Amino acid sequence: MPPGPFRAVCTVPGDKSLSHRALLLAGMASGVSLIRHLGPGSDVGATRRALQGFGVEMHGEEVRSPGVEAWKAPSAPIDAGNSATTLRLLSGALAARPFSSTVVGDASLMRRPMGPLGAALSALGAHVALGPGERPPVTVGNSVLRGAEVRIPEASAQVRSAVALAALQAEGPTMVSSPPGFRDHTERWLEAMGLGRRLAESRFVVLPGPVLPGSYDLPGDLSSAAFLLVAAALRPGAQLT
Repeated sequence: MPPGPFRAVCTVPGDKSLSHRALLLAGMASGVSLIRHLGPGSDVGATRRALQGFGVEMHGEEVRSPGVEAWKAPSAPIDAGNSATTLRLLSGALAARPFSSTVVGDASLMRRPMGPLGAALSALGAHVALGPGERPPVTVGNSVLRGAEVRIPEASAQVRSAVALAALQAEGPTMVSSPPGFRDHTERWLEAMGLGRRLAESRFVVLPGPVLPGSYDLPGDLSSAAFLLVAAALRPGAQLT
């Protein structure tokens, strides 16, 4: 970068957390959804590849899916790469499928604890098998889910979202609660779709039903903007929008 102040206007990549969730909701819906400003990173790519393996087609901003009820059984373990979001949320979406799926990841992800995920999905009646030490691989499926009261001991947006995606396919509503301090975008979207409602700051009820195709316009990822913000902060007189 040349010396002195600078002025710049830029658009950062789409929010990574919302990109995973938009892809999964679009993949669970039967029909065509649009996702604008999808995050381009490798973690989001892991979710894209997994959905394509189930028969979901993606062309530019368009996601065309047969719906979660028609997802194809995977012929091999699903590789989530380094993405814990992919592993956890996908495990929830797959919990009610009439086939068994195993989700794995790279060496780092295979060391991540999955006990809270397994316990939360099991509360709905899901069959969940974890690796040694309650770590991946995670094997789920061949389950009939029933709505339940699910208490998550930590403020984990990923576990709450996994439960929500599973609970959409359960018989009867599911109450999810946890300590506060989590990102609640999955629940905001479900409430907008008429598939849930917030009862308190950290209590949410999921109402089972089909996800409908939608249009998702994702905001920029603040963590991706951090590098640019720091660069501007280091230069007196710099201006960054």
